[in-house]
Amino acid sequence: YEPAGRGAFPQEEDWDTRAYLRHLPSVFEAVRNEFGPELPLLHDGHHRMTPIQAAKLGKALEPYDLFWLEDCTPAEN
Repeated sequence: YEPAGRGAFPQEEDWDTRAYLRHLPSVFEAVRNEFGPELPLLHDGHHRMTPIQAAKLGKALEPYDLFWLEDCTPAEN
């Protein structure tokens, strides 16, 4: 928790979709290894991908048997 200062703007962060797509499968692999196949896994992509990137992510996460993958692309895509 960091309280907002007077007149301060929220901090911005850089987003790297390619790094995200490389890293995320290892996160799901670790969760599956730790908690097993019965735990339902969900992920929200927060509209940050193109349709092609979303398809690549879905394919990369297929081995981890996700219950739900939500909002990978903006609604207009």
